[in-house]
Amino acid sequence: MAEIKIEKIAGGAAKVGKVFAKKGDAINVGDKLFLLEAGKINTPFKSTVAGTVSEIKVATGDKVKVGDIVAVVD
Repeated sequence: MAEIKIEKIAGGAAKVGKVFAKKGDAINVGDKLFLLEAGKINTPFKSTVAGTVSEIKVATGDKVKVGDIVAVVD
């Protein structure tokens, strides 16, 4: 089991835009999990691990900051 955390965000916090990954999805390193919206900038948040998503801990509209756990992968 691996936890995926927010490592860095310009400005220190952002809002979650569209979520691409869901429970049960097979993902690879570099796959887009969701968009982060900070001001007028949308940045894809990519996976740092490969495996099967066992939990997505964020939803569209959630506020996230550096250090937050956003997903769990087996």
